[in-house]
Amino acid sequence: MSKWMVLTSVMFSSVALAADSTIPQNLLKAHEEVDEHLSLLTPPDGDPVCPGKGTICTAPGAPTTAADSAINQFTRVLRPAQDRDSAPWTVEITSTLKAPTHSGVVVFLLYDAADPQAFANHEVAGLYQAVSPSLKEVAARLTLTPNDGYAAGHTYKVRIEQFIGKKEVVLAQGVITLK
Repeated sequence: MSKWMVLTSVMFSSVALAADSTIPQNLLKAHEEVDEHLSLLTPPDGDPVCPGKGTICTAPGAPTTAADSAINQFTRVLRPAQDRDSAPWTVEITSTLKAPTHSGVVVFLLYDAADPQAFANHEVAGLYQAVSPSLKEVAARLTLTPNDGYAAGHTYKVRIEQFIGKKEVVLAQGVITLK
C-alpha cells in the first residue's frame, strides 16, 4: 500500500468520524490530532482576513521566520547556536474561503511546485489536518521543518480542503517559497 493510500484512508476515516453529528463530543475530541506543525488560529474580526475568496495570504508566524522582499517568500532567522539543517519556517496562512467549511476535519495539503503532476497524482509533500467548526475564513500557523522534507529554495503549492463524502472540496489555494 502506498504512503498516499495510507494517509488517504486515515484522512477519510477521520472525516467520516468528524462529520457524524451523533458521535459524542468526547469521542470526537479523542480523534482530534495534536500536531505541532498546524495550529488553527482565530481570524480577526472586521475586514476579511485575505481579499479575494479562495486565495491564501501569508505572513511570518514566529520571530524565527522573516518575510523576504517578494510576496509569499520566507527565510529563517537563525539564533547563534541554531543548526540551519533543523531550523523551521513558521508561516501564518489566512484565507476567505471559496465556500464555508462543514464542521469537521479541514486539511492543509502542500505539494512540491516543481512537480507538475503532483496535484493530479495526489503526491503531497505534507498533509496536516485539524478539526474545526464551520468557517468562512481560516487562519492557521504552519511549522515546516527540514526534518520533514521541506527545503530552502523550494516553492510549495498550498491547498486547504475538506473531504465531503467522496468529494474533495478545494476551499483555498496559493504558494509559499522557503529560503
